[in-house]
Amino acid sequence: MASERVRLTDARVRELTLPEGKIQADVWDEEVRGFGVRVGAKSKTFFVMGRVNGKLVRPKIGRFPKVGTSAARSQARIMIGEMELGHNPTDKKRAARAEQASKHKASLDTSDTVLSMFEAMLSTKKELSPVTVSGYRYSFKRLQPIHSMKVDKISREQALSLHQQIERDNGPYAANRASCLLSGILNYSRAVIGRPTSNPVTVLTDVKAWCEEKPKKVKLTTPQIQLFLEEVDKLGGQNAPDLYRLLLYTGMRKSEGMGLRWEDIDLNADTLYVPDTKNKTPLTLPLPSQAKTILVERWERWHRPQEGPVFPTHGKKGHTTVDFHLAAKIKEAIPGFSAHWLRKTFTTVAVAAGIDSMVIDRLTNHKPKGVTAKHYYDPDINDLRPPMQRIADKISEG
Repeated sequence: MASERVRLTDARVRELTLPEGKIQADVWDEEVRGFGVRVGAKSKTFFVMGRVNGKLVRPKIGRFPKVGTSAARSQARIMIGEMELGHNPTDKKRAARAEQASKHKASLDTSDTVLSMFEAMLSTKKELSPVTVSGYRYSFKRLQPIHSMKVDKISREQALSLHQQIERDNGPYAANRASCLLSGILNYSRAVIGRPTSNPVTVLTDVKAWCEEKPKKVKLTTPQIQLFLEEVDKLGGQNAPDLYRLLLYTGMRKSEGMGLRWEDIDLNADTLYVPDTKNKTPLTLPLPSQAKTILVERWERWHRPQEGPVFPTHGKKGHTTVDFHLAAKIKEAIPGFSAHWLRKTFTTVAVAAGIDSMVIDRLTNHKPKGVTAKHYYDPDINDLRPPMQRIADKISEG
């Protein structure tokens, strides 16, 4: 069998068996000289054999049936041609394996960079809302000079220098946010891979380099509430006036209000339900009379829909997703205004009205603080109606 030469086909190779007493045997193709199949106890492997610069070489092509006979024969012709030109196919394969190993090593070498750890952190922390992730990615752009650096190669001096550079280029708030994010990434890295052994961002605390953040005005004053309501009526359109008024009277986050759906609003029970919130905890709110009036009028105006977005648009998501053009108009009368002011105004009015902090946290869907709030305070929706109405009435008084 060792000297046998046949027309190799898939059927012929499949029939080949190892002669008794033999460890392996070669069967040569009668069509392509130098092309054959080695038959072993458990495998059949195609190969070519010839001389390269006077040296006998025997590179493998592949195992049957994963590599078919026709494909093996075509590859054999190519390899024999290379050998006749003085090129050893084995050297080519060896170089390819080395290149692959080098690429693999390079990929491993990037697994502990600031960028890779940032992405790993985001994929691990499933509780992060899309809004939070978007904010992190925005701040992460400020850290571009160290994206490709190893997490354990960032010095305290670099952390301080980067913070100061961001402050010069983008301001104190941007610098603090970016450095806080970097600190979080490095703490995550230390927890996962044990590096860095210490967080270099602590230098900002040690040398008192954190930027001073002066409190921003983020709420409407009492006189501005009436001005806001007047400006909202001037916006026009199908969504803006109702959306902004609803946010003011309920304290909802902008994204939650924009995403409201009619199937989640019960105008008989005077409740609204928000399944997807920033802290991943679904929110059910009692509707104060001011908010119910807005929704009832809107429901009638839109021909009493049973389902679908409360604030529909023709956009990809089907509902309102941006308001910067609306906020810009109100800013002309109330400088600095943003939709988040309405949530802050709701909270401020609630405090001024003497509402308990646990109730305010429940109405605004903040994570409870303290043992009592976390484990024992679980009010019924009807328990929340009086304080919710009290806040809305206080807002209406202006």
